[in-house]
Formats: sequence, structure tokens, C-alpha cells
Amino acid sequence: MSLMRWDPFRNVFSLVPGRYMPPFPSASEVGSLGLALDMYETQDSVIVEVAVPGVDPKDLEVKVENNQLTVKGEVKAEEKHDNKDYLLQERRYGRFYRSITLPENVKGGDAQAEFENGMLKLTIPKREEAKPTSVKITAK
Repeated sequence: MSLMRWDPFRNVFSLVPGRYMPPFPSASEVGSLGLALDMYETQDSVIVEVAVPGVDPKDLEVKVENNQLTVKGEVKAEEKHDNKDYLLQERRYGRFYRSITLPENVKGGDAQAEFENGMLKLTIPKREEAKPTSVKITAK
């Protein structure tokens, strides 16, 4: 039997019957997770939009391997000044990553990336056999 430390924020949702809420990440997990993204599809491709505010595109690494999309990067801290007395400091600095599984019907090697205003947009084309086709009906 393993023991788990009680965390009211992590465990409170398990007390509500019929409701599932994924556990909140612990403080040690937040630095390595947490990239907000949207993934949707069009007729020709799958689009992944990743919010990376404050990140220089040169500090991003995007890899598609075996239908696994991985985005890595680093938010560099601004130069610290010893004469600052912070009243509140919520911005995170350091390395981050996010990895998600892409649908089977995409050509990861043909992915294209654009970066604008803190948003990384990946366009990953679908394979030809995955695109919907129309079948013409002829009447006799």
C-alpha cells in the first residue's frame, strides 16, 4: 500500500459523485507542462495553435516524430535587479515542453510553422487517402 499526501485541491473533486476533474499539477510539474493549445482539423490539414507568450521563436523547438508533436522552449528571465522588492511575482521562467499525439492521418514530415504575436501555428497536411472525396451519382 502506498501513502499519498492529502492535497485538498487535488482531492476535492473526487468527493463529488459522477464528476471527474483532472488533478491540478503540483508546483514541481507546472514548469514542465502547461502550454495551452488548440487542435482542430480542416478538410486538408490538422491545425495546432500553441500559446507561447513572451517566448522568442528562436527559443522554440518543434518536432513531429511517430505522430507525436513535441514543442519545447524556454522563457528567459529578464535581468534581475537587486533593488526590486517584489510584492507579487507570477510570471514563470525556464524551460517548458508539451507533447501530444496527432491523428494517424497526417503527414508530420510536411508540417509548416508560423509564429505571430506569441502564437505558434502548426499546419500539418492530411494524407491523400484521409481527405474526404465526393462520389458522383449517375441516374439510369
